[in-house]
Amino acid sequence: MAPSSHWSRASWGSGRNPLHPARTRRRGNAFKWLQSVDNPDLAFVVIDPCEVMADYRFEIDDETVRELESSNAEDYIPMVIVNIPREDPIKMTANLRAPVVVNALNRRGRQIVLKDDLHAFDHRVFPMPVESAQAIAVPTAATA
Repeated sequence: MAPSSHWSRASWGSGRNPLHPARTRRRGNAFKWLQSVDNPDLAFVVIDPCEVMADYRFEIDDETVRELESSNAEDYIPMVIVNIPREDPIKMTANLRAPVVVNALNRRGRQIVLKDDLHAFDHRVFPMPVESAQAIAVPTAATA
């Protein structure tokens, strides 16, 4: 099941700003918009977490399963919110600790916060270039 075939009309959330994932126009673009149905000024950039971490896995708690109305993992579309710094977009991060989960069948969804320490709130989307890593290396006794 291709997630993009279910993202265009999915709506979820509660209160004043229900959200829906929107399909991008360009094929092959891993990034999507998660936009408010009622407030077009409220939107988040999201990405499939497996695009950032190939072996990304998490468990959905019983309360979320009841709320989203499916115990079948294949019914869910996971996504994570991306933070893109205006001054240096290459330093963008993905919030792997709090994925957004949408039930593709009924289009209900919510953001969940994982209780484990396996995933970061600010996981780098693009690896740090070698030059940058060397620039922030901790000095050793030989270089100090």
